[in-house]
Amino acid sequence: MLKKNEEKKKEEEKREIIIKVIDTPRGPVPHADALKSLIKAWNETLIEINSNIKELFSSIIEFKKIMQEVLAKFEDLLGTFSELSIKMTKLMNKIDALTEKLEVERTTKFKQRAKKDLEEFL
Repeated sequence: MLKKNEEKKKEEEKREIIIKVIDTPRGPVPHADALKSLIKAWNETLIEINSNIKELFSSIIEFKKIMQEVLAKFEDLLGTFSELSIKMTKLMNKIDALTEKLEVERTTKFKQRAKKDLEEFL
């Protein structure tokens, strides 16, 4: 489909304008129909340019909408990652506290056992 449009546009780009002139004592003057043909071709070219600009503008607007959606998704992800980071920090703090508690308990038990063994020995 795209190739057909490109071929069609290339064919449309190949416009040949023949300007018929009338010889006058002051030199050749373009015939009125030739000027009308030239103006018509110029107007068609301007219409094509305007159409292309509208199409480009529509594409830019669509691209902007897509980029806004992508940005919104990234912001959602950022919020999710931020929440996850907070939760992971809390979890790490709990693990650290638990590890410290277990280390204290292990040390206390070791000391109690050593004291008991020493008491039994003496």
